[in-house]
Amino acid sequence: MKNQSSGQTVIEGIVTACSWDDSGMVTAVSISANDEKEYYIGANAGSDRLVDLVHKHIRATGNFHAGPGLGVFHIKEYEIIS
Repeated sequence: MKNQSSGQTVIEGIVTACSWDDSGMVTAVSISANDEKEYYIGANAGSDRLVDLVHKHIRATGNFHAGPGLGVFHIKEYEIIS
């Protein structure tokens, strides 16, 4: 994870499923980042699209919000690396 001068954070890694519904459909994702940390993706207007990118390598820009337990990363934009 690296911070940009704009106050945004850039994370690069693999999109992974981290929650499923009763029928086995992915309901939430995280990014397994190059810094060997797991970043849970917060629900927002663009986060639903990431469900279709499970197992893809992406670079995401957004804001990280630390909280009790695990922090949440809110994505503003992303690009598919591979």
